Amino acid sequence: MHPAVAEQILEVLVDAARFRQVVVTTHSPDLLDFRDLEDDQLRVVTNPQNTTVIAGLADTSRRAIREHLFTTGELLRVGELQGDSESAVALANQLRLFGPVASPRRHSA
Repeated sequence: MHPAVAEQILEVLVDAARFRQVVVTTHSPDLLDFRDLEDDQLRVVTNPQNTTVIAGLADTSRRAIREHLFTTGELLRVGELQGDSESAVALANQLRLFGPVASPRRHSA
């Protein structure tokens, strides 16, 4: 998709989000660099040990974005857009619908 068209689509989605919940998934760094997206609106989805974890941004990613060191898209491009998986697991355990959620194991590179 051409970046100019993507921006127009995102403008429509952001407008719609004022009235209802909108969920967009993407692997596109260009979409993540859309000017009206705030870092607290973003979630990082990972799949450690075959378990889906949806988390807000980790403090390191959030700080890099807020201090204008990197854009969200740049962090994605270099593989450094990180989610706060520990907080996500803690929140999931508060629900305890199906028992406690296991913490994802970190893999060293």
